[in-house]
Amino acid sequence: MSDNPIEELITELDRTLPPVFARSKIDRYFGGLFTPGYLATLDSEGLGPEGAIRCGRHMAYQKKPFLEWLRRRMTMPEERRGIKVPPKEKSANALLQSLHEYSK
Repeated sequence: MSDNPIEELITELDRTLPPVFARSKIDRYFGGLFTPGYLATLDSEGLGPEGAIRCGRHMAYQKKPFLEWLRRRMTMPEERRGIKVPPKEKSANALLQSLHEYSK
């Protein structure tokens, strides 16, 4: 494991995500971290990922801009609250583990 679980997660997502993915299928790639409705709300408020693509009634995201947006949103719990969290409980590590299990 890397010293920076967020960067490790972004690297793994960059390796495994398709170049473009549908908002309606976001659960497939992020295991409940985001819902299509939440991303739709962020998009409508101008806070969603850049590079969104509309295809008819459907929305999709380009991988690179989405990952940059995700990187800006992610922090480790101790960075937010000034507390120490055991490494196995860090959210980025948990998400990375979930992604590894999904890709098997």
